[in-house]
Amino acid sequence: MVRNRKRRTNIELTSLNTMMLAVRSVLSDGWSVKRAANEFHICRTALSPYVEQCRDKEVDCDGALWFEIPRMQPKYNCCQVFTVDEERLVSFYLKDK
Repeated sequence: MVRNRKRRTNIELTSLNTMMLAVRSVLSDGWSVKRAANEFHICRTALSPYVEQCRDKEVDCDGALWFEIPRMQPKYNCCQVFTVDEERLVSFYLKDK
């Protein structure tokens, strides 16, 4: 078993602020998705859906409120088995045993 596994992808390593800046640079400044991805060190295929969401909803990136902006991070909880509270209870139970 490998103790120090090397990551193959950079999934979930991009912060929300970095992703929002990249989307803003594409929509407001007229950058291409490829250029913004290279400048902000984001995967191009990860950035393009967020750009399309903001473009479809016609979000003003400069003056938008937080609830007007689409979700800018992947959601991994769609296949989640336990809720957050249940995970916490299981972890407490396992720590006590």
